[in-house]
Amino acid sequence: MIERLEEAARRAHPPPMPKAEAWIREHGAAYVGQWVALHDDELIAAAHSFTELKRQLPPNADVLLTVIE
Repeated sequence: MIERLEEAARRAHPPPMPKAEAWIREHGAAYVGQWVALHDDELIAAAHSFTELKRQLPPNADVLLTVIE
């Protein structure tokens, strides 16, 4: 199930999120290859795998999950 969630997160096209997009432009280079959880322009958590990231978050956290490529 985690693999399906990870694939869905990679394919998802969320609505524009200017604060999160600005954070990624400014700080993303430091997190290349990692999954991050962002709330607006605040980094909530980062991990090397989707599973590891999800473990760091409370259930139903209101965050954007994305991988920095």
